[in-house]
Amino acid sequence: MKKLRTIALLGLIALASITLVSSASAEMICIDFEDNASMGVDVADSVEGMYWSDILMIDCTTDNALLVAENDSTVIAYNANDGTASNVYPQGYLTGNGVALPATRAKDGGDVFEFTFNGTILANNFSLELFDFGDWNPSSVSDLNATLVAYDIDDNVIDTDSFTIGAGAVGPAYDAENGLVPLKVEALGIASVKLSLNGGEAGTDYGAAIDNICFDAYDPTLSTLSTYCLFAGQDIPIGTVDVWHDCANLYVKYMINESYENWYFTETHFDIGIEASDIPQTKKNNPIPGQFAYGNDNLHYVTEYLETIPLTDLPDGFCDNITIATHAAVVKIGGFEEEFFSNAADVNWTNASGGTGLAIEVEDADIGPRWPGEPSSLGYSDYEGGDWIWYPYELSVDPIETVNFTHMFEIPDDAAHIDGSIKIACDDAYVLYLNDEYIGEDAVWSNVTSHDIYPIAGQNKLLITADNRGDNKAGLNYLIQINYLEQIEDESAWGADCEDPQGFEGNNWATYFTYDPMCELCE
Repeated sequence: MKKLRTIALLGLIALASITLVSSASAEMICIDFEDNASMGVDVADSVEGMYWSDILMIDCTTDNALLVAENDSTVIAYNANDGTASNVYPQGYLTGNGVALPATRAKDGGDVFEFTFNGTILANNFSLELFDFGDWNPSSVSDLNATLVAYDIDDNVIDTDSFTIGAGAVGPAYDAENGLVPLKVEALGIASVKLSLNGGEAGTDYGAAIDNICFDAYDPTLSTLSTYCLFAGQDIPIGTVDVWHDCANLYVKYMINESYENWYFTETHFDIGIEASDIPQTKKNNPIPGQFAYGNDNLHYVTEYLETIPLTDLPDGFCDNITIATHAAVVKIGGFEEEFFSNAADVNWTNASGGTGLAIEVEDADIGPRWPGEPSSLGYSDYEGGDWIWYPYELSVDPIETVNFTHMFEIPDDAAHIDGSIKIACDDAYVLYLNDEYIGEDAVWSNVTSHDIYPIAGQNKLLITADNRGDNKAGLNYLIQINYLEQIEDESAWGADCEDPQGFEGNNWATYFTYDPMCELCE
């Protein structure tokens, strides 16, 4: 069986202008670079890192490939018609736009262009035309070579095409009308293509330009994809199970339906057999998900899960028909909010002298700072935070000191998708850490600053290294706001044929479905 494509994480791609079905009904696509305006690209702009026709990306490993045009004196592919070239050939110019490398660049090291298809797309042939390759070869330079190489998804070479031009030669037989040299590769399942140009020297011309790229495009997964329903509690259409294959692997993908946005997977289990009896069951024919060969017991609230099974792992005879049992543990979770703030009861301090203790509320201390009694004087008038705290020192004795304040707070162990923020003000300066990771700092005593934070489920440690930098009052104030999701309901779910579920015999409710692979696509 010939390998076509191995995919780690695969989604179906909606293409703007074509429908891709299978290699038997692949559609020929040609790119002549005349639609550059629709791509937002002008002549002399880079063409790298974009998908032309939503399908093909062009990159050059040795320089930045640009869009070039016929007879443009600033971005000319070759100045055959502007009257300045030492070698002028009437047929040697582009008939429109193309792709080439910047002018005046050193060409002696050779260049490599890479052509990569978007997502799961493959081709069975790929061709391009090189503009006026012969005139890139002045008489003082040795042979020039152009090689086009096709690769499958495993980077195996599956076809090549090339030509060589001798020193001083005009080049191979040009097309009499436009002087373009064709190169073409053909093979089943082309996943990427490379064009290597070797030889030449630095000059003022672009040399070779690329035009008229054509390929037949198809997505092998679209013809093998089957979608099944995932029912929770027997009658809740919680999601779907997609099954498809290429010529290397079978893919099983669980998905929660958008209308059940508060539900998530925590476990998946599935198994594959020729018949239902091949799937682990008790003596009473009840399925045993814990003994299924595939799945994941440790999913932390996800809405999608994909598993890849090599076709070589499937039982003999799978090309005729296979039975699949898919089970999932799903949970409904709700959103929760919590707040933690600076207060004397929850915050510990440690100073440079090794002293430690609980923080004090500054407004109760005899040092009598200006805030919060006069908040506008420090710019805090719109700030609603916690208590102003510090540690009990005599201002006249030790006015300049660094103090570490530690606040331990806890998030439920089963919380997920945790995020939050902290608003903090400190007179005079602070450096902020959460769980020993640096978060941020500020040294303007009148600022109220906000930082994004990402606590973990369980115990968290907030550490603030605060400075009092002069003979003045000191204080720290902060408010932590946390959002997270937590489980409020759980169900067991099974995949089934949406129209005609088939159940295992026995007391436990469970279903299975049959899948018909299309192995002929890989022959």
